[in-house]
Amino acid sequence: MNLKCSICSDLLTSHSEIFGTPCGHLFHYHCLIQWIDRSQTCPQCRARTTEKTIFKIYLNVEENTETTDLAVLHNKLDNLQLQISMKNRDVKNMKEKYETVNKQNLGLLLESAIFALKDQVNYFKTKSKETKKLEEDLVKLRGKLKEIRNVEVVLAGTQDEVNNMLQNTQDPQALSILVATLKKELIESDKSKKQLKGTVKVAHAELVAFRKKVHDLKTASLQMREELDGHKNCETERQYLKQNLLELKSKCQRLSSGTANNISRVVSESPIPASRLAQSSADTSPSVVSLFRSLIGRSTINPITAQELHKIAEGAGIQFLDAPVSGGVTGASAATLTFMIGGSQEIAKKVEPYLLQMGGRIMHCGGPGAGQIAKLCMNLGAKMGLDVKTLAQVVNTSTGRCWSSDTYNPVPGIMENVPSADNYNGGFQVQLIAKDMALASNVAVSCGAPIPLGSAAHQMYRTLAAYGNGNKDFGVVYKFLQGQLDSLNK
Repeated sequence: MNLKCSICSDLLTSHSEIFGTPCGHLFHYHCLIQWIDRSQTCPQCRARTTEKTIFKIYLNVEENTETTDLAVLHNKLDNLQLQISMKNRDVKNMKEKYETVNKQNLGLLLESAIFALKDQVNYFKTKSKETKKLEEDLVKLRGKLKEIRNVEVVLAGTQDEVNNMLQNTQDPQALSILVATLKKELIESDKSKKQLKGTVKVAHAELVAFRKKVHDLKTASLQMREELDGHKNCETERQYLKQNLLELKSKCQRLSSGTANNISRVVSESPIPASRLAQSSADTSPSVVSLFRSLIGRSTINPITAQELHKIAEGAGIQFLDAPVSGGVTGASAATLTFMIGGSQEIAKKVEPYLLQMGGRIMHCGGPGAGQIAKLCMNLGAKMGLDVKTLAQVVNTSTGRCWSSDTYNPVPGIMENVPSADNYNGGFQVQLIAKDMALASNVAVSCGAPIPLGSAAHQMYRTLAAYGNGNKDFGVVYKFLQGQLDSLNK
């Protein structure tokens, strides 16, 4: 075992002056003293060391005097020579095996090449058969093509062309095909003649009916002319109407232009019954407004116009309600209409029995014009101050009812357990519906189908995703349409 000084890297011998540190490391004495003068640490592990803590080490080394026996060395040499000869024999055997394997590989390569050549020969034979079959099919197709051309000559050619074709055609089968084609064409022409005859009969019947209608219209025209001549004789009635019209114009001049136009329209559309005219004084012209106590406007009009009509009626001492309806022709026929009333709730209760004769549900939506707002749409109603829950009830009891209004309403505060009740978290995300709409748009473009509404909706959802709302439920488009996305993200 050899020991070295870690400072000078020289061997530590039994004749060297060796000192150790408390941590167990050994060094030459003069090397260790120089190190400690510079740094009070162990040169090996940097443990705290001073000149007082080091100690001297004494080594007892036994010298090796063993001698080598020549006989043993000769024996080892013989063994090594025997091993070398055995290795040489193994190398020779491996060379022989290598040569044998090479010969076998050459034989296998020749066999594989022969097998590949046989496969190619079989492949070419198969292709040759297929080529012959294709040639036979080509000959048959040429014959059929010639037959088709002959049929075309029979159907669309001149008499000379047909005669030449028949003279050049010697095949009985081709002639039979031509005869069958001619028969079929004759049958089709007979069918076309019958259809034309039927069309002529229908047209003749329509002509007779049209002449009858013309005769009836002429008769009605004569009757109307007679009635018109009779009305021309009613000079007294015409004078009375002129006087009434002058009085109404003088009243309208005292009102604003918009109010005057509205009153003129109401008057022109509401003639006075003759029974009420008889009860009025002969000296004065009765006022149309004085004949009513309550008016109900059931038409769908501008909410602002409805509010103006409320003011006009109130100034004239008349109770007025705007009550547009929903339910269509079917609801009107079945008396199941929905009335959306705007105006006084007390007046609405008074007229409710009369409205229930025509409808199945009465919804009081608020003050003047609220019925019109509810009829128009939910977004507009919310912007104009109408309660969103009332709007939802109106929609769900009219023809506007749908899945988005009664099951998945996007307006906050109407339904529970839907994304709109949780700041549009959960549900079907905007980025997913935008992806699906992009796929649908691509398919529509590829097949030439116009989808203008789908394209507009796709752009809206792409904009929503660009504003950082891709993880929100797709019902957040309601906030987008109202311009409230900033408040949503706060």
